[in-house]
Amino acid sequence: MFLYPHYYTPAPEAQQAARRLMQYVRQYMDTHPDSELHRRGKMFGVLLCTDGTVLWAFSALLDGHDRLPGFVPPAYGDAAPMPVGHDAEESRELQRQWFARYRLLNARGEERDLLSIFADRKPLLTPEQYFSSQKHAVQQSDAQPLPPAGAGDCCAPKLLQEAYRRALTPLSMAEFWMGAAPRDEVRFEGHFYPACLSKCRPILQHMLLGLDVQPDPLLAHDRHLADDVRILFEDSLLLAADKPAGLLTVAGRDGQYNLTDHLRAIRPDTLLMPVHRLDMDTSGIVLFAKIEDAYRAMQQLFVSHRVEKVYRAVLQPPASDSPAAALPAQGLLSLPLRPDPTDRPRQLVDTIHGKRAVTRYTLDGPHPLGIAATFRPETGRTHQLRVHAAHPDGLAMPIIGDRLYGTCPAPRLMLHAASLSFTHPFTLRPIRIEAPCPF
Repeated sequence: MFLYPHYYTPAPEAQQAARRLMQYVRQYMDTHPDSELHRRGKMFGVLLCTDGTVLWAFSALLDGHDRLPGFVPPAYGDAAPMPVGHDAEESRELQRQWFARYRLLNARGEERDLLSIFADRKPLLTPEQYFSSQKHAVQQSDAQPLPPAGAGDCCAPKLLQEAYRRALTPLSMAEFWMGAAPRDEVRFEGHFYPACLSKCRPILQHMLLGLDVQPDPLLAHDRHLADDVRILFEDSLLLAADKPAGLLTVAGRDGQYNLTDHLRAIRPDTLLMPVHRLDMDTSGIVLFAKIEDAYRAMQQLFVSHRVEKVYRAVLQPPASDSPAAALPAQGLLSLPLRPDPTDRPRQLVDTIHGKRAVTRYTLDGPHPLGIAATFRPETGRTHQLRVHAAHPDGLAMPIIGDRLYGTCPAPRLMLHAASLSFTHPFTLRPIRIEAPCPF
């Protein structure tokens, strides 16, 4: 069974094949001192087929080349490079023509271009649109954006396309980072990473048709995880719940069962809307509003930093020669963040375009799994604590179990939203909600 490509541990034989490619790339870097890999690495991948064939790929271009000996060709075949338009309208039309050249196959022998693959992707409603939809049945836009830049150029589509071209049957795959770590994101050389979501998930949903693919292991546990949800606080306006790790706060694009759906099912006569969110892998307190006025009032408290949030975490211990080993026990982290549009939900550190992200931290001492830490975020950016912990300019100690930014596997992400404190916007009573840390 082919492993689900967006959440997996590569099979042993795929890891062995990947180690051989890693060795080859290191030799390539030794003999090419001017290679871009010395400045910023990139993703590589291997695909094993049932007849024993092993295919190699690199993402996008390598040192300006889309084809190199030993690696599969690009998924667009022999098309000439995309020309540059003279204005925005011409550039968009040229992009549309370019994406139409990606004629991607699947195991059934069916072929679709990138335009048709991404045509089914609809934007998700924002909370404001959601509230409005309860009153006015708001319709989402029918305008179809172009596929994201670089779609079809990642390793997984290139590997599968070449396998189908050769009439081979894919067996297992592994993608990994090689070369210098980028300064704007967290990547580790030789570490395995899943296929990206923004660019690759729609493509792979088509390209894996006809293969026996493992179901999404996260979806299989959603409803079971919801059984562990506990209500921590409730009045006529607000509700706080303790979310288990692994459960989404709200539905994703694939409509996964989630905390919001679960609470609406047990409070069917109440309009519940999350005032803030936790990452799927993070456990702890999520606050919901029961009416629109309460939602907007609590949103204002969060925006104006009048909600105190406390998180508990366990960090990977640093190497003895790492600068992290000499960090002060308490401090302030400030690394501006923005989404990586090509690999959501991953976040990038960007001092030019990133939004302000500030975290106060305390290193609490040894923990059986690593180093216990307390975080008090002053802002609420996506993955803020995870990036601030892992990035070289932050703590340089990833949270244990962080499959996006770390290297130390664990049954779960060791990050828990332990308490929320604020003044109730209507009763003006001080509110403190606590959820015991499960680790």
